[in-house]
Amino acid sequence: MLTRGHLIMILRMPALLPSGTHFIVCGDGPLAYRVTEELTSRYREQVTVIMPSRRKNSGPRISELPGVRLLKRPELTSEAFSDAGVASARAVALLWQDDIVNFHAALRAQDLSPGLRMVVAVFNTRLGEHFRRFFTDCTVLSGTAMASPSFVAAALGWSGNCTTLGSTWRAWIRTRRPRAPRWPAGWACRW
Repeated sequence: MLTRGHLIMILRMPALLPSGTHFIVCGDGPLAYRVTEELTSRYREQVTVIMPSRRKNSGPRISELPGVRLLKRPELTSEAFSDAGVASARAVALLWQDDIVNFHAALRAQDLSPGLRMVVAVFNTRLGEHFRRFFTDCTVLSGTAMASPSFVAAALGWSGNCTTLGSTWRAWIRTRRPRAPRWPAGWACRW
């Protein structure tokens, strides 16, 4: 599964990162919580979270994170992005659990801050394939693509963390077997 570390790595890429003061995370699901937690606790970054409710989904957990600025907004409108300070943001992670909402929000964010780095979560991979052509600096990640290597590893009896980033497969696997497993084509292993 693509870990929160990979999302953070994409959000923080220094060579391409425009100057800014904070990150914006949009959503109240488990992924929004983990990305916000990683940015604030490990990297000590300033994060503004736009969420529909502080009481639903992972909202209560996000609300408890120290140093996070919360904006309760039912929709990702231009006003919500302006209130979050999108013009001075380093990047935005659109993790709402609706592809069309994320797409329209990305268009709004780009209008308000051209060249803004965006990471967009999608559920419909066919739709997600077309997202990039509308944006100057956008990474699109699908849950299916992120989770499939971990499911394969579990089905094969391997333990550890299997990840994929784009079309490059990587696996960090500790096996319970005494002999080394046979690796599918394209897999690499670090013991």
